[in-house]
Amino acid sequence: MILDTFRYMPDEEPRGGARVVRVPAGISDRDALFDVYARAFEFPAWFGRNWDAFEELLADLSWPDGGEVAIVHEDLPALEPDELRTYLRILSRRAVEDRMAGDGRESHGPSVFFPRSVCDRVREHIPSCRAPRYGE
Repeated sequence: MILDTFRYMPDEEPRGGARVVRVPAGISDRDALFDVYARAFEFPAWFGRNWDAFEELLADLSWPDGGEVAIVHEDLPALEPDELRTYLRILSRRAVEDRMAGDGRESHGPSVFFPRSVCDRVREHIPSCRAPRYGE
């Protein structure tokens, strides 16, 4: 069985009780994107504002408050193609890890939501944004 690594609204919405982080429309560069995340998650002062540091902080979102996290995009960020591909791959890895944690271990990866209208554009950048469901 195949499972999208991302979720698309309005088909799916964040669950009640999830900590919702909204990525607004109009994000046009990496620094603006990092600002959204740094404010929402209160990233520590040592956040290096590069993709490696960003992924490291997203890898364990248990420290903000320990609850479920939903990253909700109002639109696809208008980053340069290589930057957008990197961003989507990072989100994909984090979302897959979270959704494939069906072995009883606690997972703190985010659920990632985009508007249904950007689904094809997401897949242009990462055509492999579908992953097998854990254990199947």
